[in-house]
Formats: sequence, structure tokens, C-alpha cells
Amino acid sequence: MLDYRIDTFIVVCQEMNFTKAAKRLNITQPAVSNHIKQLEEYYGAILFGYEGKRIYLTKEGKMLYEAMVSMHNNEIYLKEQINHEKEDREVFKFGVTMTIGEFMISDAINKYVNRHPRAQIHMVVANTAELVKQLEMGLVDFAIVEGNFQKLNYNNMTFSVENFVPICSPNHKFAKKSVNLSDLIDERLILREEGSGTREIFEIVLEENNLRVDDFYSVLEIGNMNTIKKLVEKNAGISFMYECGVREDIDKGTLIKMNIKGFDVKHEMCAIWKKDNIFADYYENILKEMIL
Repeated sequence: MLDYRIDTFIVVCQEMNFTKAAKRLNITQPAVSNHIKQLEEYYGAILFGYEGKRIYLTKEGKMLYEAMVSMHNNEIYLKEQINHEKEDREVFKFGVTMTIGEFMISDAINKYVNRHPRAQIHMVVANTAELVKQLEMGLVDFAIVEGNFQKLNYNNMTFSVENFVPICSPNHKFAKKSVNLSDLIDERLILREEGSGTREIFEIVLEENNLRVDDFYSVLEIGNMNTIKKLVEKNAGISFMYECGVREDIDKGTLIKMNIKGFDVKHEMCAIWKKDNIFADYYENILKEMIL
């Protein structure tokens, strides 16, 4: 069981505000300040610096936070596992990005629950940036993402490799033509929000071709893939998605995969989990059962 002052320190790091931390912890602000002072005395280092009324973590504070949040998350999960071990039940929580959540994960979950009928699984859907934050905070045990991440900080396993394709309505002027990527900038572009995996991959493709999102005639940011597909189907604009998310629509003929010269983009979907987590091997075994 970690010291209560460590709990205070972690919450202050998350809120970056002593008053908000005190409210969240249901203690007084002087008590929060005293806990931090005691930790600074114990470790012999200043943990927070000040710029006017704003606080920030010092280099030593960042070191302590990274170590303590990992220990804190491990302790919480250990307590949960001990309780569920008595019930002979596998319990875990994980996150997936939207494409994976809507079109790819059901087979993997079905495979796992067939082997572990009493498994209790919690899954959240968010963009890559949000899932990485949740991993850092211990809100999910592992995540399966389509966007990029800092590989030095995480163990990872390939979930799948997917084609990234341009799509348009069957009624679009480019539906039956071979065009260059630069020919599309006069079109309305419909894409996901910043932080999403599809948005990030698309921006990388544009950069490689000396283009930017802002170069397009008009841009719509939509946080729902089905809405994007419906808008493209109605010829409201063009978009770029993983082929697994539009395969049925292409087969039905409601969407067309555009023929862009030299456009052949594939991207790896990855399962990731924290390297410093004491349950890393356990997560890896779960993922192997889900994926392999």
C-alpha cells in the first residue's frame, strides 16, 4: 500500500493545481501543501516550480511522478487481480481506436471469451492520443491503436496491417478516373479530428507529397466514421479511411475506392502496453490469445 502522500502528489501532478487537488482528495489545501513539502524533504529535491501562479513539475518531480504513477497503477491492478483470482475470473480493461472498435475487434474478443467464458472485459473507444493518456494514467491496461506512439515507452505487438484508401461517391467526378493526389485539393475533404489515427496517417501522407490539410478547398472534421461515410456517399466530399472500415460499402457500390496514381499506403495497427508494468507479461498473453 503506497503512502497517502504519494496519492496526493499524483493527483497534484494530474491537476497541476493545489486547490483542485484538495477538492478531488476531499482534504484542505494546506494539507496538500504539507504532503508535498514532506515528500520534498524526504527525497531532498524540489518537486514543483512556479511561474507566477502556475506550477510545473521540475525534472526531479517528473522522475518521481513517472515512477510513482507506475507503482500506483500496478498496486491497483494487483489488488483487483487478487480479488478476482478468488473467483477464477480474468478481468482486464483495454482501449481501441474507432476503426478497430467498429470493424476489427469483435473477432478477437469472441476468440478470447470462447476460451475464458467467465472473463470480465471492459473496452473503451477513443482516439490514439486519448488512449495513450489513459495508458499513462492507468485507466486502461493496454490499447490497440492505429496512430503513432512513442515506441521507447511501450511494449507493442502487431494487431494487423491495413490498407489506407481514398474514397468518394459513385457520382463523384473522379469515381472512374485516375488522378494525382494534388488533383484533389479543389475538393471538400471530410476527415476525423486531430489526435485520431486516420487523421495522423493522412497528414503524414500529405507531408510526403508536400501538401497539407489546409491546402484543400474545404475541410469538414467529423468525429464519427459512419457519418463520414454517409456524407461521402451523398457526394458531400471525399475522404481517406482504412479499407477494413469501408470494404462492405465498396462491395455494395455505395462508395468507390478512388484510383490515385502511386497511392499505396499500408499501416500497422498495434497493441501497446507500458514497459514498466509488472503485469506486462500477463497483458502480452491476453493479446496473443486475442490476436494469434
